[in-house]
Order: sequence, then structure tokens, then C-alpha cells
Amino acid sequence: MMMGNLCDQHSIEFEFKELQPSVGGVRLDIYISGVAELAADPGYQFYVKSIRLDGTTPDKFARPTLFGGRPRKAAITIINKPAKDDTSLEAQIFRWLESAIYDDELALRAWSSEIEAAA
Repeated sequence: MMMGNLCDQHSIEFEFKELQPSVGGVRLDIYISGVAELAADPGYQFYVKSIRLDGTTPDKFARPTLFGGRPRKAAITIINKPAKDDTSLEAQIFRWLESAIYDDELALRAWSSEIEAAA
């Protein structure tokens, strides 16, 4: 099935900055940035296929700092759309961010622009 001139497998990367997820109707006072893969969903506009978050991990090979901590190095984590019965922390984080992305005007505009460009 085609959405305009987009095929069912079409996807785009959407970079989000300072996204504020909500939990139980309460907007969290945290700001999250990352990249979401938005994929074509014939029944709707798009769905969030995966979310990439940038962060850090301890650098095991670095020398400890003067304050006793270990330096950290850049790391990336990718969370794929979880199964409906997945109750893991990663699944919950994905769902919080997914909901915020669906409400984000910039994500809606990015997908609409993709559809218009394909027309």
C-alpha cells in the first residue's frame, strides 16, 4: 500500500531536542534529545520505529580523575519499538518518548514535509 508516493517501508530520521515526556498526565521537568526513526503507517501518518539516545558510559581504560571518578566516553543506545507486553524499563522509556513525539508539532511537520516532497 502507498501513502501518496511513499511505500509502506518508507522512514525518516527525526532529530528531537528538549523533548519533555509526560507520565500519568504530568509533564516531566527533564529535557531529552535524540533521533527517532519515523516509519510509514498506512492506517495513520507514521509510527515511531526506534529511538536513538546519546549518552556516556564509564571509560574503563582511562585514568581516574583527581576527584576519584572515572572519565566517561560517548555512547549511543538504540531502543526499538517494544512488544505490547514488554514491561522493561527500556520499553517504558520508549513509550514515554514515543507519546511525546506523537504530540510534537515538529515531528508532524517533518513527516508532512516528507509526504509533500514525495507527491
